[in-house]
Amino acid sequence: MILGLGLFLTGIILTLMAVIMLLKRRMLLAALNGTAGFSLLSLGMILALVLFNIHTYHRLTREIQLAQVEIGAKTSAGIPVRIQFNGGERLFFIDAAEWQLDARFLKWKPWAYLVGSEPMVRLETLSGRQPGTTEGKRPESHPLSPESPLLSDMAARITHWTGMVDSYYGSSVYMPAVEGSVYNVSASISGLVARAENNVAKQAVSQWMLQ
Repeated sequence: MILGLGLFLTGIILTLMAVIMLLKRRMLLAALNGTAGFSLLSLGMILALVLFNIHTYHRLTREIQLAQVEIGAKTSAGIPVRIQFNGGERLFFIDAAEWQLDARFLKWKPWAYLVGSEPMVRLETLSGRQPGTTEGKRPESHPLSPESPLLSDMAARITHWTGMVDSYYGSSVYMPAVEGSVYNVSASISGLVARAENNVAKQAVSQWMLQ
């Protein structure tokens, strides 16, 4: 960005010099300065547009790390699911083939992300999910965070007035609960994203995709 600005300013200076030379009827110097100035102005603008597009892509594809989920060996209490989030760690047991993480999600308008806003997410529940049953039966649900608004009353009024909020909704991800698997859960600008972190998890997901 600094390079683009430098080229743009140099182009303006050379263009002004070309105008001065033209007023003094020094046609050759005016033509040289004008050509160089216009070229640098064009190059600076192109470079600035390229850098802005890169910045836009980075902001709109950025993800925020939310949690890490690790599946242990099944015990008499069920399948242990260890989740690390908000700087802490908690252990739950589920009796299902898959784990599911639910969150409340506030999505901003695209322009709000470009000026630095981040998605607002609150992890709500961890549960088991049994595939092949009606609506993916979930026999147990473990709360992760106390229920509270994502925005204060004042912040909600400001965001409503400015039109920053695109949507407010629930977002969920679920993955196979295979012993030894580790998953990372992050938030993109549109919702939760879960990814296999180790080879056990990657193999489990590969087999899961074929079911």
